[in-house]
Amino acid sequence: MIKSLFAFPFRQLLFFDCTFLMVACQPARSLPTLTLTPTIQPNTTPSATPTRKHPQTLTETAIPARPGRFVGSFGAGYFSGVFRSPDGKRIFVLMNGKELRWYDAKTLQQEGSMVLSDDLSFGPSEVIFSSDPNLIFVASFFMGFVIDLRNQKILSTIFANEFFSDLQFSQDAKLLFIHSFEAHNHGVSIDKINAWDIQKAQWAHSYWKSEFDEQSYIYPSVSSPAISPDGKRIAAGYGNLLQIRDVQTEELLQSFKGHTSKITSVAFSKDGSQLATFDMDGVVQLWNSQTGQRLSKFSLKLLETQGLKLSFSVDNKHLLAIYDDSAQQTIDLQTGQVQGPFIPELEPLAMVLHQQGYSQFGYRDVALTISPDGKTLAVSSGIVLLWDIQTQKLIAVLENPGNIPLRELQFDPSGRLLAGIADYQIVLWDTTSSDQPNLAQVFGTFVDVDWPKGLSFSANGRYFAVGRGGEVEIWNVETAQKVKTLQMNGNAEYVDDTEFLENDQSLYTLVEMEMAENDTGVNSQIQIWNIETSQVISSMPIFGHRPSTSAFRWPLFAFENGDNNQNNWIEIWNLETKTLKKIAIGYKPIFFSEHKDLLFLISSDENQFYIWNMDIGKHVYTSPQIGELPYLQYNLELLHASNFVALHGYRDGIVQLFDINAIIDEARQP
Repeated sequence: MIKSLFAFPFRQLLFFDCTFLMVACQPARSLPTLTLTPTIQPNTTPSATPTRKHPQTLTETAIPARPGRFVGSFGAGYFSGVFRSPDGKRIFVLMNGKELRWYDAKTLQQEGSMVLSDDLSFGPSEVIFSSDPNLIFVASFFMGFVIDLRNQKILSTIFANEFFSDLQFSQDAKLLFIHSFEAHNHGVSIDKINAWDIQKAQWAHSYWKSEFDEQSYIYPSVSSPAISPDGKRIAAGYGNLLQIRDVQTEELLQSFKGHTSKITSVAFSKDGSQLATFDMDGVVQLWNSQTGQRLSKFSLKLLETQGLKLSFSVDNKHLLAIYDDSAQQTIDLQTGQVQGPFIPELEPLAMVLHQQGYSQFGYRDVALTISPDGKTLAVSSGIVLLWDIQTQKLIAVLENPGNIPLRELQFDPSGRLLAGIADYQIVLWDTTSSDQPNLAQVFGTFVDVDWPKGLSFSANGRYFAVGRGGEVEIWNVETAQKVKTLQMNGNAEYVDDTEFLENDQSLYTLVEMEMAENDTGVNSQIQIWNIETSQVISSMPIFGHRPSTSAFRWPLFAFENGDNNQNNWIEIWNLETKTLKKIAIGYKPIFFSEHKDLLFLISSDENQFYIWNMDIGKHVYTSPQIGELPYLQYNLELLHASNFVALHGYRDGIVQLFDINAIIDEARQP
């Protein structure tokens, strides 16, 4: 039965930092109708200055001052990728942002390792293989190394002023073809395709570069290239054109027109007679590579256009559409039938590393949460690691289909179930089960267009709510059935957050609104629903900025706002009394304390956090600054279950926990 759950596709995506705020149940009460404007006008005068300060200046190499009592460190480190060689004999792993290791694929015994860089900003992300089993390229976003594995030697280092997007060796392993792009202001991206001479360790050829089009007033994008099997031709999409050049002379040989949107992927067949192209609309076209005749046309279910790569099967009878080396679809070129998406199996070596306490991620944040009893820490960037906080030992490894990074992670009120949002679906684990991989259910299908956001459990743990586009879905946990869909009122673009209220009878939602032609300045709206009747009890528009983060604990709601003069402040609404307080500080609200007497805020870079005493209206605590290296940041989301604050780095795989009970007690003093 578990195997059937893995039939859903997942992709590794850069994901949004979505803050979920767990709310304690409040006694039942009637909910007032929220007014459209505040009854108390905002006060623009700063209401407080910090009463206690801590050291805030650290060098990059200094150990950060600790906020509160240190509880422990969790995790052995991280690896950012597992790559199997084309012959299947070796498995390569990129460790801790600087090290390459390789293993025998059968025995999983380590054969060798190399430290590639001491610069943590390097962050290797991919291994590129050549026809020579001892010649590889290890790439990051902006630099990489040509490596001789036999002698464990770096042959050359390639630096670029732009970002690497796709790399591949020529068939004779003499050239390395590099697709890169320069990011400019206003969203402009200039693409390039060049070739690096391996033996001479220098740039050898330049094939494409986005040139400004005076008629369309754009820079046409260049797709990742494809090299013909004989090594003589290189093909790429230039805007909506398929172009072929001579590898040695760089001469433009052919240019085919047939796509109506930009081409993002190109592939040669194994005999070089055909070319396949894929565009932003999900259209795949098959071409005669010599005459330019279009042979056939197919459509794929769009998973993600930018991350897709095309590849022909060995017999040229099937075309594979691979999404960031995870999910893939297969096109039968004779019948036109599209199968999949399919999920690749998790590499056994990856599970071994997870069981040793390693997380897997690269340039993305981890998701953290703590069980309601404060005893278990869950850490995930895909696979979930469960840690015993008291003993600092790994309890379990929870397998995630496709190993897709989780944007949200949360325990149910009992602490038995753990839910995570991965791409288009919600994954639910039973953490008390003795069976591995402890996967209880997968909710939702991959064909859903909108990503889910703002997951929350009901107080009785029987249901969870999640926003998807302009709707809220309510699911029965036990039956894995969607029992209700609430369609948000007005021009709802997407739901950012949800919370159950009043013994699960009502639901709070924070809704982002589409901007109408007659812009009224309303960017967001709070809507409170009666779940049984599917009716809105009350609503309130939010004027000004869209809340990038917000804090909610009924009846208080806080978010950061500002004006066109770069003035920022915190608005704190009492939704019950319909009153507003305004704090003239430009930090992001994250969480109200259980007694609603403290508001926790964080800086935009998550380098410091702050505590505001609601009763006396003062800024009472400022945490130590962290410093830029090693890319650490505070995480306050753990406060909903305990008075823990976490420090973690998105390039070190280690989570540090701190108990701030003493700080909170002091912050409550008059």
